[in-house]
Amino acid sequence: MPVAVGDYLRAYFTREAEERLRDSFPNKIREIDDLLRESLFDLNTGIRRVRQCADGVTNQLELAIVEAKKEGTAPLQLPITSNEVLEQAYAATRPFILQLIEDSQILRMWVQLNIPRIEDGNNFGVSVQEEVLMETSKAEMEASSMLDFFGDYLMYRAKVASKICKWPTLSDYRRALSDTDEGAYIRLRMNIRDIRNHYSHLYDMYHKNALKLRMPRNDAESQINIMY
Repeated sequence: MPVAVGDYLRAYFTREAEERLRDSFPNKIREIDDLLRESLFDLNTGIRRVRQCADGVTNQLELAIVEAKKEGTAPLQLPITSNEVLEQAYAATRPFILQLIEDSQILRMWVQLNIPRIEDGNNFGVSVQEEVLMETSKAEMEASSMLDFFGDYLMYRAKVASKICKWPTLSDYRRALSDTDEGAYIRLRMNIRDIRNHYSHLYDMYHKNALKLRMPRNDAESQINIMY
């Protein structure tokens, strides 16, 4: 990599990382804390609303079957709609997932560009960089898996819903739909808490190791302060 390009990228990612660590991360932590206090993510209230929404759809289908039997006609195939509570929870969670992925990528590139060339001597600072890099990559991968989870949930729910439409009289399928929605809600609630914890952990780790991350082979503390 040409020196000019390397210096430009290093300056860019340093500026982006410092802005996030100084302003964005504390704000994200506060935003998520406020979100967790809302009724949408209250555990007892949320589970009750999720089950009511799922049961409402299946109950409507069951009533249609009863009416069809009375009239001697084939039961109607009613649509199995999405659980609106889960849609709201995912809509609130997804922006934080995407932002954590982006923030982790910025921090990861910043650390990588500040890793010095391999040479003999005191490499303790480099080992600190590698440890921080590993934790940052872990946060990024876990955030990515959160996106995959919701897609997997929708696919599984669609399979359960298709079973309900095919065998609407089997109560186990209706119960499975409610249980699937409840499990997904609990997982989403765990995800938003994990995102908050990742931001807190990264903020604390980068703050404590700021000098070693910026200059792993220079202990002149007065020369750098990443946070301010």
